[in-house]
Amino acid sequence: MKRKGLMKKIQVPIIWTIAILFAAGVIWWSVASYLTGRGRSNEEPETTLSYENSVAYLTKDGTPLEEERYFVTITEFERMARQNIDNIRQQGQEVNAYFGTQQVPSEIEIRHMVLKNLIEEKILTYYTANEGIYPTQEELDAQTDSIVNNYTSDENTRNQIISIYGSIEAFRSLVEDTIIGQILVNKVKDHVFTDVDEQLAEYFEENKDDIKKEYEVVNASHILVSSEATANEIKDKIVSKELDFSTAASDFSIDTNSAMTGGSLGEIHRGDMVEKFEEAAFSATPNEIVGPVETQYGYHLIRVASKTTFDNFEELKLSSVYSDVKNDYLIQKFQEWFEEYKEESNFDYVINDSEMKLFDRYQKVQESEKELNDFYKSLEEEIFMEDGQIVLSEGYLPIVLYTKITDNKKSEIEDKKSKLTDIIEYRETLPSTVLAMTPEEVEEKIQELNESNDRNELSTFQNAQTLFEYENQLGISELEEAQKMFEQVDEELQRFEKRFEKVVRFLYEEMPYSPQVITYMYEIDPDDPKVVYRYYENYYEQNLKPIINDPSTYQSYLSYYQQYFGNRARNYLIEYPLNQMERELNQKIIESTEASTDTKISALFLIVDTYKKLSNLDQSESLVQLYMMAERRYLRELKELMPEDKALQDQIDGITLVLEELNKPSEESTETTDTDLETDIEMDTELDSDLNNEMNPELDVPDTIE
Repeated sequence: MKRKGLMKKIQVPIIWTIAILFAAGVIWWSVASYLTGRGRSNEEPETTLSYENSVAYLTKDGTPLEEERYFVTITEFERMARQNIDNIRQQGQEVNAYFGTQQVPSEIEIRHMVLKNLIEEKILTYYTANEGIYPTQEELDAQTDSIVNNYTSDENTRNQIISIYGSIEAFRSLVEDTIIGQILVNKVKDHVFTDVDEQLAEYFEENKDDIKKEYEVVNASHILVSSEATANEIKDKIVSKELDFSTAASDFSIDTNSAMTGGSLGEIHRGDMVEKFEEAAFSATPNEIVGPVETQYGYHLIRVASKTTFDNFEELKLSSVYSDVKNDYLIQKFQEWFEEYKEESNFDYVINDSEMKLFDRYQKVQESEKELNDFYKSLEEEIFMEDGQIVLSEGYLPIVLYTKITDNKKSEIEDKKSKLTDIIEYRETLPSTVLAMTPEEVEEKIQELNESNDRNELSTFQNAQTLFEYENQLGISELEEAQKMFEQVDEELQRFEKRFEKVVRFLYEEMPYSPQVITYMYEIDPDDPKVVYRYYENYYEQNLKPIINDPSTYQSYLSYYQQYFGNRARNYLIEYPLNQMERELNQKIIESTEASTDTKISALFLIVDTYKKLSNLDQSESLVQLYMMAERRYLRELKELMPEDKALQDQIDGITLVLEELNKPSEESTETTDTDLETDIEMDTELDSDLNNEMNPELDVPDTIE
């Protein structure tokens, strides 16, 4: 059973915890940070707080606010930033100083987020103070004590807290610091939104379809078969209690993924499944069998264990999701109110910290191409001397930001060049009769051809549709215009590529183990053995190793991928990326005459470690043997480079013994004879072919996954 609307890049998300005060109605710092953070800073507070020695301060109508509570102090900023960064590291994630990933932001991004959150807390402080609703010390104490008591009621947890923070009082001070933001949010919500139910009822009527799509859910199972007769036969046996639903799903369903769990599809939201299946599931009475329901996949018998649906506001109020809908609504309304309040009250801020000031400007200029170009030019003037040499006047951040912007600009120009290449090709090859048509006529022709079997003609008109789309985007309509623009774009691209290479090579000298810098370097020099090794070492550590390091983790990832790729899950998860890594390391390092011996040894150890971990996973015996043979093959290559290392021979002998036992369980000989060795070497020479057959079936990667 395929699902609709899946993400293009399938991956198991890694959740990182950082306080984003105004994105959700939760306490700033996660429970985990209470138990794993460093606690309060031992720094001495500033003796005299001023505009100059604060990290940032609030302004209103262009004038700095004088009260100290509208300043962001060095102590509170550094403490909050450190707590967030430490919390991510406690979860086993590496935090890079300047380059983040989709899963984990960079240290500079975390620090900027923390600073912006603290500044926005100061604005809320101003509002609540002026409205006379700023939380009293008694309120703060009550909520602080509630949280502290919750964690210290257990003796083991209490002792752990004392061990980490030094005392319960130190822990209490941390909690008091971190909950003030959420208390302020709740105070504002209660003060501003006094008729929530009435407003929510109106909002529901205006957005009913969207709310139903997001919050309605059924917990369903199904049995999928290829014929209606078979479906009815199975249904009759289930109704007569000759079969139970789960057993029937396991025995007869051709949806092998859900069959493994008795047909369970888990929670299904509107839009997750094809239309006919969705209609049947959401209309079903819980615990009654619905169907057969015909879809393009076959015939379904559907059983809904539970469902949450609503057709009017009163039904929503009685449902289990009402509190979620209400909370999400309040968050949205609070965000709208807060943005409006900041603008109407003319709040702003001044940042003194040089890195935070620069990064804040970088964030602000993203929305304006002119401002971004001006910022880019200012970075260029700061970074490059007159002779073109790079100078670090304010640390690494200017050159990091310059590199990021250059990379983005280069990508945009590459995309433009690619479109121009297609325009020129289509203008030169498409029939003149097609080129003379209007975009509307081409669209009509495509709709006609979609119902026919003439794929070649359809492709011609689809190319024409792409041509007109690209020309419209670029503001051209003639071949000569495209050719002239192509020359200009190509020259511009070469200039950006030279700039990019220069700054990347500089960063690589300064921070050669930064994952993003290595990726940049691999892009500009993909044949340098050291660069190739570092690139795949990082790839292995970040992508493959976390999956294969532990059998249970591997099974979790495999189950996740099976939802989308079925029997090909292992290929997408392990084999395709592994084969690419192994091929590159072999061609560009191990077999290269330019690579140093040390680099070759490092590459071999990387592959050996990969196959060793793979052979320890729970999978078929034949696949385990192939992995072990691969490990032994690379150990032998290592042995040739390190002939004095006796441990390598011990590992080779150990693998050989295991392979003999797997192939000849009745034989108990542990000696490795010359004949055995020759046979083993013969087996290893055939390994590439075996692995290719086992791991690389003919690729059939879909363009999109539905």
